[in-house]
This record gives sequence, structure tokens and C-alpha cells, in this order.
Amino acid sequence: MNQVANTQQPAPLVQFKRDLQRSIDAGEFALPSTVDPNAFRNAAIIAFQGDGGIYQCTPESIFKALRVLAGAGLMPDGREAAIVKYGTTATAMPMVAGLIKVARNSGKVTALWADVVYEGETLDTWIEDGEPRFSHSTADGKRIDAMDRGGEVRGAFAVAKMKDGTIDFQPMSKSEIEKRRRASATQKGEKPTGIWAQWYEEMAKKTVIRNLAKRLPMSTEDIDRIMKEQEPPELRDVTPEREDRPNLAQQIASGPEEPHDAVTGEVLDAEPAQDADLDESKVDPFSDEYTEGVKAHSAGMKEKMNPHEPGSEQWNNWLGGFRFALDNVKGDGQ
Repeated sequence: MNQVANTQQPAPLVQFKRDLQRSIDAGEFALPSTVDPNAFRNAAIIAFQGDGGIYQCTPESIFKALRVLAGAGLMPDGREAAIVKYGTTATAMPMVAGLIKVARNSGKVTALWADVVYEGETLDTWIEDGEPRFSHSTADGKRIDAMDRGGEVRGAFAVAKMKDGTIDFQPMSKSEIEKRRRASATQKGEKPTGIWAQWYEEMAKKTVIRNLAKRLPMSTEDIDRIMKEQEPPELRDVTPEREDRPNLAQQIASGPEEPHDAVTGEVLDAEPAQDADLDESKVDPFSDEYTEGVKAHSAGMKEKMNPHEPGSEQWNNWLGGFRFALDNVKGDGQ
């Protein structure tokens, strides 16, 4: 019986956690001092379990995407950056907050931001004293009510302020943004799909920031890191994989067997049950894990997807945040 158990492969999540921790401990991700390894690890686990289907991608592409983000000092948390699935390939995709972070970390850009222009709004631009100037207002010249905006996107613009005080400005019409979108191998159609359909405003802002970033006083390495088009890559930088272990998609297809240790045959990393005990007296609502739990519920994740060690303080805080959202936010979240 034990002989049969010993031949079973660990569940995809268990194997991913092992490989991820091993890579972090070995320093393969070259994380900068500004990024906490544990926070990066937890964000990667949540991304792996998310509804984007990353677990179906090849391990080498997942770890390549994580190395790209780690090298840029970006968290795969959906805010600074995301890992996007193209078929069975996982690709790193910096988001607006991530592009801004990379620019500011260069030490030469003190501020970088972007906004979209909706229908009913106007964007006037001109040159004054040799520097670009702009005015974003309603069509009749009044200030924009930030709480009353929306509708069809007309365009977007990005603004950067350099350390010496100079300003650079980049406007783009919707036709220009659409031209850039359709240049992507995954966005050939007239209508946006995927992340463009879900977050058009954010992708428009990202497009105009990327266009402006080409002129910013950043290092070539910084520019190459964030300007590379997010297309399915040719995977030449491959993380070695044991020949006797199938890839993650194959492991998932093999069935829902309990994960066993390859040596002892004991069950490993059993996921906490839906009704797992929560010690409410020890929950810290100000912890990062509590916030992660709240966000996990909002993202439609399951309670069993808690990425922390069952029974640990972090696990308890994450579960506390998840249960709080479950009890106070409309929708079953399960």
C-alpha cells in the first residue's frame, strides 16, 4: 500500500509551494531589499490559485514570469503586476502601479501618473515657456467632479515630473490607444477581449504610460524591463524540471488524489476545511494577511485557498479577513 502511495505525485499547489520556496531560498528571484520575500511568496501562491488558470500553465513559464517581476521589484498581486495565461504559457504583465513604481525607483522621476478622458470631458494642451501644459476639464471648462465620471473613453494622458522639476506630458486619442491594442497578437479584433474588456481604463492608462516612459530619464535596463510587449514568449530561459514529474496541467488531469510524501507516504499539506476552526480572539484586523483574506473573498476565491501554513498566525489572520468579508459583503463568495 505504501509502495503505491510513494509513486503518487504531490498535488499541483503542494509542488508549486515547494518549488517556489526552494527558488526563493536559493536567491533565484533576485528580490530587491524593498520587496519582502514572504509577501512575494504569498502573492505568487494567491496568483497561482486564482481564477486566471495560471495553474494550467507550464512550470517553466510560471517561474520565468515570477523572475521577471522579481527582477523589477514588482509584486504579482494584481495591482503592481499580474501573471497572465496565454494558452499554457504564463507571462508577466506590469500594471499601471507597477510601471509607476519602476519609474520612481529609478531616482530620476519624482512623480508619474495617468488618467483617462471620458465623454463630456476635454483635454487641452499647449506649450508655455518651452514646457508642455495641459488642462483636463469638463466640456464647458469647469472642474471635473471625481465622484461623477464615466461613460465612453475618449483618450488618455500621462504626466511625469522629473527630479529637476521639468514636466513631460503624453496625450493619446482613443484611436491611437486602439491601434496599440490591436497590435497585440491577442487583440486583433475590433472589440477588446480579456483584460482589455474587463479593465479598459486601466489598460488605456498603462498604454499611455508606456509611451511616455520611452522618453523618461531611466536606465536602459529599466526601460527594457517595462517596455517589452506582453506577448506569449518563446521560452528559452527554462527552469529545470525533474524528468519523472509531469507538468502542473498533467498533474491536475491525473485526478484528485490526496498528496503524499514521496518517501514516507504520509499525506501532505491538507487544505483546511471550509469549517476550519478560527480563533477570533487572535485575529489582527490590521495585519497584511487579514487584508489579503478580505481581498481573496472579493476576488471570488475559496476559503480553502488560504496560502499560509494551517494553524499559523498568518493563516488565522487571513481566515479572519475572509470570514469578515463573507459575513459583511453581499454574495456568498464561495
